[in-house]
Amino acid sequence: ITASANYAPQLVGEIASGGRASPARVDEAQARLIELSRTVEAHGVAGSKAAAGLVGLATGPPRRPLRPVSPAVKRRLAAALGDAGITVTGK
Repeated sequence: ITASANYAPQLVGEIASGGRASPARVDEAQARLIELSRTVEAHGVAGSKAAAGLVGLATGPPRRPLRPVSPAVKRRLAAALGDAGITVTGK
């Protein structure tokens, strides 16, 4: 599990705890997490920090020389979070 535990903790928890009870449900959750992680982590640390901020975690900017994601990327990250069933609560 990558940085996704910071921006998708419920989804990661569902995967970690649900395998015995419902393998099909875990497979579906894993597929959602893979798609979300591809979108977020394509933008590296800045993408992970932006996604964590979008779900309400207090994050600062990425350390130099990295730069924050653009507003357009942040909108795409918010959409990806929503598509994965995660509520966007932050900025």
